[in-house]
Amino acid sequence: MTKPHVRRFALRIAGELRARSTTTPRTYLFLLRDDKSLRVIDQTVSTGRRVLTFEAYRGSAAVLGHYPVVRFDGPADAVWFGDGISARDEGNALTVIENAIVTQLEGADFARHDADETVDVREGSEGAAYEPRFRPVDYARVLARGSLLVAFWSFTAAWIAFAAAGVWGASQPPSPAVSAVAVVGLLLPHLLAVIAVMVAGFAGRSGNGTRTMVLALAAFVWVPLAAAGAAGPFLAVIGGVLLAAAAASAAAVPVWLPAGAFAVIGAAAAFVGVLLIASAPAAAAAVIGAGMIVATVAAALIIRGSSVRAATR
Repeated sequence: MTKPHVRRFALRIAGELRARSTTTPRTYLFLLRDDKSLRVIDQTVSTGRRVLTFEAYRGSAAVLGHYPVVRFDGPADAVWFGDGISARDEGNALTVIENAIVTQLEGADFARHDADETVDVREGSEGAAYEPRFRPVDYARVLARGSLLVAFWSFTAAWIAFAAAGVWGASQPPSPAVSAVAVVGLLLPHLLAVIAVMVAGFAGRSGNGTRTMVLALAAFVWVPLAAAGAAGPFLAVIGGVLLAAAAASAAAVPVWLPAGAFAVIGAAAAFVGVLLIASAPAAAAAVIGAGMIVATVAAALIIRGSSVRAATR
């Protein structure tokens, strides 16, 4: 999650750029603190794209670090952060400004360059901060969607592998090969799903990156226990609930409904599966795997529906 003072600086800089970027090329030196500042070059490159380049300064020296922001919508002479900016462009631009501010506090020193104009954005200085036009859920819808889709399909593949290994293993004597397929087939796709959810938590600018990461890591611990005896399916349900909550957190929507739906459906499938383990192990594996997939689909549909409803309010 972005630190409050970094976000305040970023919004002040965005507001000043919106007010001042009516002509190009322009170069600004934004004062952050007494000994720290950002040099921003606002220009149109040879391809016709509008670009911002940042250089961070500490004292009288620059910290090497260039962060181009390309504006994909609007004409080249439009102002930055204008009314036509999209959620993707606003999210990317604010992220780059925040990264430049953070980098400004670190790195090596390089030669200083002159600026056309100096703008004071320190605490207590005059000037209006930029008011974001979009909410965290809007950022998450466009910036985290790809990662969340990867997580969904990976988690689904994990339970398909679990069910397939269970059915296969029930048709022959116990075999290390079957156990390996069950463990690897469940573990690797699940690991990919966990990583994808964590990426979505930070890439989507939901403000819930840290919470999403903690939930996803906790989910990774529980799900691989699905094959660990009669209690395994119920332990896996705990992991699925945590991963559903992490996905909802990354999408900037309430976590309780998708997590609750996964808990109810997953627990029901686990209960039926445990009852069948002794008499029909193949059917037990199929029921557990199918139940987890249905629970995953239900949680995903709830997250998607919550995101759509939030975006239309």
